[in-house]
Amino acid sequence: MRVDRHLERALAVAATSTQPHRHGVVIAHGSRVLAVGVNTKRNRPEICTNPQSEAGYHAEVAALRSLNTTVPYAKLSLYSARVDKDGKSKLAKPCTRCRAVLEFVGLHNIYWTEDNEE
Repeated sequence: MRVDRHLERALAVAATSTQPHRHGVVIAHGSRVLAVGVNTKRNRPEICTNPQSEAGYHAEVAALRSLNTTVPYAKLSLYSARVDKDGKSKLAKPCTRCRAVLEFVGLHNIYWTEDNEE
């Protein structure tokens, strides 16, 4: 199953995040992974020297920023995952702002992990 494989990859990406809430995203076209992103440190703009380069991003936006493709965004799929400190999957439904960005660019195929109750 492609969805499961890409969600597994997103879980592995999430595990590389250094933030307390470790999110990872994979953007794919079919079986091809086109971009990945993790959440990065968020700085308050008023204390940054250069907010444009120093402010952090949610994993969804970080993946979109690294995406370089000619494939229409409507044909892409985004897989979002979050892991806890023990590596168990947690709910990773994109937040309202990220959903708005994804809708704006036309990326509507979105999948995410749920809480692992084991």
